[in-house]
Amino acid sequence: MKANKFSLIGLGRLGTCLGRALSGSKFKVVGLFDIQPASAQESHQLLGQGKTCSTLKEAVTAGDIIFLTVRDDALPEVVQQLSLLPIDWSEKYIFHCSGFYSSSLLAPLKNKGALTGSLHPIQSFPAKNLPPQIFQKIFFTFEGESQAQSLAEEMVTALGGQLINLPPEKKPLYHTACSLASNHLVGLILASAKLLEKAGFSLEKATAMLLPLARQTLENIQSLGLEKSLTGPLQRGDLRTVTEHLKILASFPQTREIYAALSLFLLELADKQGSLSSEQKQHLKHLLVKK
Repeated sequence: MKANKFSLIGLGRLGTCLGRALSGSKFKVVGLFDIQPASAQESHQLLGQGKTCSTLKEAVTAGDIIFLTVRDDALPEVVQQLSLLPIDWSEKYIFHCSGFYSSSLLAPLKNKGALTGSLHPIQSFPAKNLPPQIFQKIFFTFEGESQAQSLAEEMVTALGGQLINLPPEKKPLYHTACSLASNHLVGLILASAKLLEKAGFSLEKATAMLLPLARQTLENIQSLGLEKSLTGPLQRGDLRTVTEHLKILASFPQTREIYAALSLFLLELADKQGSLSSEQKQHLKHLLVKK
């Protein structure tokens, strides 16, 4: 019989969103377990199917496919607990959804006969009740056993995403890149909004002012690519403007450090555009590395 019943271990935002989206296809959620019963109950109401389980064993027994969607720090302990359960693992598929850990973390279960892999969606999950469309047209990274990959491809296709392979030793580098693009983007908007606070706007108003700019920049990257999306004083070689920016940021040392570091990085793009003379580039570098 084809594996299509799945259980979720960890009912946070990712686990709940994944369960909602996947259970709308040929796959069916049957078991729900979380160390916090209230969280499991909340997710059960959102999913509208499956059964909240009081033990790990009950949840694992119910499903052919087991998703471990707990936080990274808890994952090794959960795997250890699972490996001690008196269960026949030979017909189970186990996927953890950590972007940081490789599937080697699941070795205790693989050694007991389970088919294992890591399956990570490149997406942000700020809430439990996001629409299933959150998974459409996104990338999922996979590494693990070939039999597990075949099933992963089926599930990702059902979610409307695209599966790509990732060497296990590259996962920490990959996860760092994802964090920079998502979590640190929030930090960049926050730093910008705090500057606008000093200009007299509330944080909420400042954020609202910046969002259309950030949104259009992302759309530019999608339609034009990184190189052609760079605009502003760096791209134009406006030395005086950059000098004044740095003077203003002297009162905001953390933000100045961010500004200077990113500007140095972006000089590479500006140089590729061919919009800067060698003299302009050298002057800008001097300004940005000057303490």
